[in-house]
Amino acid sequence: TSRGLGDVYKRQGLLSGLSEFLSTDLLDADVYKVVEYPNAGDGGGSDYTNAVLLAAEFKPDIVIGLGLAEVWDIFNQMDITLQDDHGYDHTIFLTADGGKDSLKAANALQTRPGLEGRVWGTAPRSLRAEEYVPYKKFSLKWRSTYNSEADTFPFISNGYDALYLIAFAFAAAGDANGPAMAK
Repeated sequence: TSRGLGDVYKRQGLLSGLSEFLSTDLLDADVYKVVEYPNAGDGGGSDYTNAVLLAAEFKPDIVIGLGLAEVWDIFNQMDITLQDDHGYDHTIFLTADGGKDSLKAANALQTRPGLEGRVWGTAPRSLRAEEYVPYKKFSLKWRSTYNSEADTFPFISNGYDALYLIAFAFAAAGDANGPAMAK
């Protein structure tokens, strides 16, 4: 997991949420380990070597990366270390939607083709673009402006939904103040 002021909540929230669903026997056993890594966005640097070595020594079958796009660098380094040091080539890597980054994914898979099919992630979204005309229009404008797919970046569709939610609250409030919008 990542460490830093902005990520403490995320780490605590995602880690706590995940831990709630794991049995007490599993958490108390020697089959579950939390390893923190530096947060480059908080000045912690991007050298994940110590975290990778510590986690790889555990010889995990599953690694869950609760961070952002840096998880691809960590997964890549971890896969190399697990294979070189322990002969592991079957570890499954899981990430939340914050790790969604098609460029980093393509680079990692080019470097480590064996990762293909072993990295899974979440990508929450209300509807597919073709099912929701306003989002489809937004997606087409994004593509023409940035020459990429909006859905290849984390939280784009969530941000779009949030903007509409604010606009609807503003329209419903009839008054341009925060408390009226919140109500």
